[in-house]
Amino acid sequence: MIVGGGGKQMSQLGYYAPGLMDTLMETVFAPLSKNDGSPRPLGENSLDGAAGGLRERGPYGGHVMESSLYTATALHPWRALGLAALAGAGVALAARAR
Repeated sequence: MIVGGGGKQMSQLGYYAPGLMDTLMETVFAPLSKNDGSPRPLGENSLDGAAGGLRERGPYGGHVMESSLYTATALHPWRALGLAALAGAGVALAARAR
């Protein structure tokens, strides 16, 4: 499963333009994955086994999206189609009312 629209875009870019995706990953995303903080103690890392006490979230301090329009659409395509049809009908009614 691909999570989020950004994940889908990265997947498609890697499929259709792998060289460009490699360059993008090296120049943009590799530096973003670095952390200025010190590493966790060996007993708290997850290299050799599960760690973190089954916590849902890690120590990331930035904003984390709870849901994604792309993921919701991928999981429930008929619901998304219905909402798109409803939105289209609303736009058509609004245009007709002018």
